[in-house]
Amino acid sequence: MGSPQSEEDCDEEPILLGCTLTKGIFTEEEKEEKVECDEDETQHEVELTYGFWIAETETTQGFWQAVMGDNPSFFRGSNLLPVDSVSWNDCQVFVDKLNNDYRDTLPNGYIFALPTEAQWEYAYRVGESTCLFNYVDSVKTCEANYNWEYMHTERVKSYCPNDWGLYDMLGNVYEWCADWYDKDYYTNATASKDPKGPCSGTTRILRGGSWLCCSRFCRSTDRFDNDPDVRPYDFGFRLVLVPDVGASQTNVADPKNGTN
Repeated sequence: MGSPQSEEDCDEEPILLGCTLTKGIFTEEEKEEKVECDEDETQHEVELTYGFWIAETETTQGFWQAVMGDNPSFFRGSNLLPVDSVSWNDCQVFVDKLNNDYRDTLPNGYIFALPTEAQWEYAYRVGESTCLFNYVDSVKTCEANYNWEYMHTERVKSYCPNDWGLYDMLGNVYEWCADWYDKDYYTNATASKDPKGPCSGTTRILRGGSWLCCSRFCRSTDRFDNDPDVRPYDFGFRLVLVPDVGASQTNVADPKNGTN
């Protein structure tokens, strides 16, 4: 088990959003012979019909504290460490407060949210329909924080980003997604267009693996789930900015340039 880092928190500014993703079609849960896939990894085509912004990093402790006024993290020492020990329910409180506090400054028709599982995998894969990280240890521990290498989280941007400029899409902390979990959800053909997961369930999706996971659980296809109220010290999240389905879509901002 790791131990909390003891040095005092630094004064770095929190990091918000940095990457814009447009609509696209890709094959999710791509299977290859050299990858040992789980039974819930069903290969299927997904179409995302609208663009969205996604944070270039996992949500930092500095950002969380600026919004919520506290820091629930087990690992501390810098505002640039990802916030950890947060449940899915905690993330919803954070997102609601963020949307309320910044609603007058957000692009028209958009709100902060957790990414859907499909949005998250699209960003991980940089839109490609191939497994970017396989069970064959194609990423070294010097290139990502996983496999118990350091026994704690690392500051965001400590490793090189993917080709879309997104950091720590694998390792560091598991990232909560918006969806309920159902191992058979993607066997349904209706789940191919802007999938948001089943309407109900008992557990929520997490993706990307963490500092204490072996390579198997950091694969682009690996689906992990847990109760929405648990707070393990390797659970965190990443924000997206997406169209508000409850609002009028007239004059919605264009993610390519942030204007109407």
